[in-house]
Amino acid sequence: MTFSSYPLAILLLLMPMVAVIDGLAMAPLAVALFLLLAWPQRRALADWRSIYRSHPQAIIILLLLTVWPVLTSLWSIVPQVSLMTALRSAALLLLALLGIFLAGRQDDKPDRTLCLLPAFGVALALLLVFSGQLPGGGSVPWVAALLKHDELTYLSRDINRGLCVLSVLVWPAVIGLLRAHNRKLAMVLPWVLLLALFSLHSLSAKTGLLAGMAVFYVMALWPRAGRRTFIWGAPLVFMALPLAFYLFEPILRASMFKDLPGSSQHRVEIWHFVLEKWKERPWLGWGVDSSRAIPGGLEEIMPGLVKLPLHPHNLPLHVLLEQGIIGFGLFFTALWLFVRRMLPVGPQHSPMISAAMAATLASYLTIAMSGFGMWQNWWEATGLAAFLIIVFVDYAREGET
Repeated sequence: MTFSSYPLAILLLLMPMVAVIDGLAMAPLAVALFLLLAWPQRRALADWRSIYRSHPQAIIILLLLTVWPVLTSLWSIVPQVSLMTALRSAALLLLALLGIFLAGRQDDKPDRTLCLLPAFGVALALLLVFSGQLPGGGSVPWVAALLKHDELTYLSRDINRGLCVLSVLVWPAVIGLLRAHNRKLAMVLPWVLLLALFSLHSLSAKTGLLAGMAVFYVMALWPRAGRRTFIWGAPLVFMALPLAFYLFEPILRASMFKDLPGSSQHRVEIWHFVLEKWKERPWLGWGVDSSRAIPGGLEEIMPGLVKLPLHPHNLPLHVLLEQGIIGFGLFFTALWLFVRRMLPVGPQHSPMISAAMAATLASYLTIAMSGFGMWQNWWEATGLAAFLIIVFVDYAREGET
């Protein structure tokens, strides 16, 4: 590893731990990661016109995910907010596209030490998490003091973001271990993280990691069948969730609604309100990032709980509400193309690495299905950081499109 790689090494090592301390830091960390990864290949940007020839599908995905959100600002109830949010999201997606392009211009395979660093970073973050179980709270008091929050707020809210980030970043770390020929460690790392998560209360992080692990092991055992299933399964699950909730909500309310935890009951109420409001603007939606301004959203349904807080806490419903049926269809198409492009076939592609790539997306999407808003900077940046680590560790090969 050369001296010029040291800043990148430090960032890869500290990023997961910083995320556990404050997940909101992922936005600047992801941008810094792009700059450090891109710097050695910066001269390749002079040939930026060749991006379309080398990565046409990536260009199409970028357009599918950016043009319509920008257009929604024309009829949005908060046009300025919609335009700025859409442009910011487009900028992050552009960084992802440039990441693919620059990764393919690497002269040599990544240094083995750099491949190992994402895993070392996750291990450091896990030490921080496990230390919170020590008598006296371990690291919790000083982390809470650093954030100027009380310990209860940190454990109930702040650490949840960091654990969700870990549930996503563990898979690029697994890919790095596989590239460095540490298969045993690659198989063990997700289980160590799972053990840490079950000592805490982050349901989103647990379900995200479990979904990723299920996809990882199925695709590792049955590569061809698993790939075909995931390419169609991930987009179809995205499409089916709003319909499934619409059809089964009456049954849910009649049978087990009263037995659900309070947070889950609130989710049901939010999703019901979202579908009712979607019907008012079914085709075009209310505009990107307009959820908090939709009429009636701030009406209380329980003490302290409103019909629609900052966002719908469900990615498919979020897209449907703000971008309408047209935007929903475009997002579905982009997701299908992305999954298909992300999981290449051929003897030169390791089934284990393809499985870890699919697990990254599975964990990210599962958390987004019930957790965070799609326009939250730090959550978008988490996806960008995971993607950048993957493409630079297992970079695009010549001839792939």
